[in-house]
Amino acid sequence: MMSTSTTSQRRRLPVALTVLFGLAAAPALAADTVVIGTSSPGGSYFLMGGALATAVNERTDAIVVTARTTGGSVENMRLLATNQIDVGMSNAAAVYNAVRAAGPFEGQPAVTNARGVATIEISPLHWVTRVASGITSFDDFGGKRVSVGAAGSGTAANAELSLEILGLLDSIRPQFLGFNESADSMRDGNTDVFAASSSVPMPAVSGLASTQRIRLIGYTEEQMAAHLEANPAYMAYTIPGGSYDGFDEPVLTFGVPSTIVVRDDVPDDVVYAFVMLMMREDTAAYMRTAYKTWDPSPAVELFEQIGVPLHPGAERAYRELGLL
Repeated sequence: MMSTSTTSQRRRLPVALTVLFGLAAAPALAADTVVIGTSSPGGSYFLMGGALATAVNERTDAIVVTARTTGGSVENMRLLATNQIDVGMSNAAAVYNAVRAAGPFEGQPAVTNARGVATIEISPLHWVTRVASGITSFDDFGGKRVSVGAAGSGTAANAELSLEILGLLDSIRPQFLGFNESADSMRDGNTDVFAASSSVPMPAVSGLASTQRIRLIGYTEEQMAAHLEANPAYMAYTIPGGSYDGFDEPVLTFGVPSTIVVRDDVPDDVVYAFVMLMMREDTAAYMRTAYKTWDPSPAVELFEQIGVPLHPGAERAYRELGLL
């Protein structure tokens, strides 16, 4: 975790990251630790956050990056707000709700210290079941054991809102399991359906499809229209047929942009250096060995839409790179 002293951050971390990114020579200083909030195992943020930590730690001794396993998007926004992490991966819907104290953040103080760094990808919501379950549409969800995602995750927030829109929230038997836990529980016959918001192909779903015949449940056009009205961060998304073994049908769902956000008190020089490294071709090539859909971009319009300004350090980097 970065020092809680802002003065210490501004004196030491820019130097440390200057060493890290090779932007200038500087004397070695004691290492600082930066904590990145990711997700539960089996999710895209878990893999990407771990890869980012590795990318940094292999290049310097001046800073130690720790990828923290969390419940995902919603928990990451709460941890960011309470200074328990420095950087968080979160879907844009969770960010939108956090800054407005809406949805899963209702009744809590609005998150005011989040600043945008980048968007990475679109994470569509998967509804996964086994062919053997006989479930073919949302009409079959009543009375079923449905894992909506880990408590505090963006998946859970999106899945519960979706079930509410569909009028199903009170008719299911809810479970709150992470990605891999959900897949394992379904494999063991203890879960009928699970939700998972992550990019395609999603590791937990791919692993399940390798041993079970799975089915993805999609929305009708009418159902989709109702969802797109619920949150400006939602986008219609079609999971291509053949994305998972044994399931060749395209599936209509909604996706949410994945973002990287940072605390507003992280110094500009730190964020600038981070973005300059993140946008290098060799970094992108490394990150895509961990997660092939890694594709960071400024997405200024999206951050404006969800009410989070771009961090000044990130803005400076993108301008120098000719992306703004």
